[in-house]
Amino acid sequence: MPAERTTIDMVAGTKSSGELVFEQVLVDRLDDGGYRVVATPGLVLGIAANDVVRVTPEARYEIVERGGNLAVGYMAATTSSTK
Repeated sequence: MPAERTTIDMVAGTKSSGELVFEQVLVDRLDDGGYRVVATPGLVLGIAANDVVRVTPEARYEIVERGGNLAVGYMAATTSSTK
């Protein structure tokens, strides 16, 4: 039976107010209750596409198996000049 593709909310960080920030992560639901990450998240750190994870009740995750991909984030600083 093919895996069910869905999204899950995962904790991506915390606002200065203490409120949690979530990212919807695209996953395939596995028969054992875990999830295979389909696309590397932009904000959730420490996981990449093809990793298998289990999500805790607090929307945090545990790595079950690494998928062999490495996620590298790149942010460019921009400047604007008003002349």
